[in-house]
Amino acid sequence: MEEEQGPHLTRFGRILLAMMLNRGVSGLSELTRLSKEAGYEAHESTIRREMYASSARGRIHPSILDGPGYALGLSTHEQSLLVWAATFGVFASEIGARRFEEFIERKYGLASSSVGV
Repeated sequence: MEEEQGPHLTRFGRILLAMMLNRGVSGLSELTRLSKEAGYEAHESTIRREMYASSARGRIHPSILDGPGYALGLSTHEQSLLVWAATFGVFASEIGARRFEEFIERKYGLASSSVGV
């Protein structure tokens, strides 16, 4: 597993890492490789940028997550959750965002500080 880049994951970063852990994917490089093997264009640098608070723009195009969604075997509902976190989660109210994260935590468990990206 690669070294963690810091505790400042965005909401999207925490959710993606939780989904990766839930499915046994050790890091973003592995997820990108699996996406490419499945025939999807992989955008590791874009996804990585959105995972960390210092560089996130909150404007990731949903199609960028098609490969990771396929590689992780996400349901349509799970893909929607991930896209929401990447595109709109930045602007969500704190109350709505907290409820959303509580749901994700119950379902997947949010990523801990020992997770590699």
